[in-house]
Amino acid sequence: MHQLYSIIQEVEKTHSRLGNAIAFAIICVKARMCLLLVAPAGCGKSVITNNVAASYPDAFRLDSVTTASLSQHCDTFSNFFGLVTIDDMGKIGDTYSRKHTLTAFAELCYSHFITRYTFKASVLINDFHGSAILNTQPVILADVYQYPEWESVLQDKTLRYYHLYRPVKPNAEKPNLDIDWGIDMDLVAKPDHRYKLYPKLEAIAGIQ
Repeated sequence: MHQLYSIIQEVEKTHSRLGNAIAFAIICVKARMCLLLVAPAGCGKSVITNNVAASYPDAFRLDSVTTASLSQHCDTFSNFFGLVTIDDMGKIGDTYSRKHTLTAFAELCYSHFITRYTFKASVLINDFHGSAILNTQPVILADVYQYPEWESVLQDKTLRYYHLYRPVKPNAEKPNLDIDWGIDMDLVAKPDHRYKLYPKLEAIAGIQ
């Protein structure tokens, strides 16, 4: 059995309906993607991010980030291969900070660098090869949809997972997670594209 199925089964024993969400978060971290984890209050967003981060060798927690505050973390996020988590986008009080937090990590995970110069701060981050999990509620995501940055940056540079199950029997204990993160993604052999069905698969993926 694949490790992820084992994790799902183990989590489901104590935290019903949370197993798939944790497994998806693990996949995103391994793939170095930016994940928007969308769930209402009290549905387990923090349980997911806190426990995945606790199991990851190099995790970094933030509340929010703007261009000015990002300048303080240039050294941290340059040559970075870890995980960044933000517990709740709803705690970020103003639209400006929320927008910059989302776009900054979407760009970092996708483009691996940020270069910004303003009259207040200069930001130069290179070789960011980490991942990010940003927790948000549906009401906040509805506001995010209205940003011009949604179409230009966020829509195709983030993954969204919608966890809309409310726990019937809440469990305050931590789920039992034993994650083997395996080898570094850069060491994985490149896929062989010579198979007959590969062009068809590539065409379908291109449409998606």
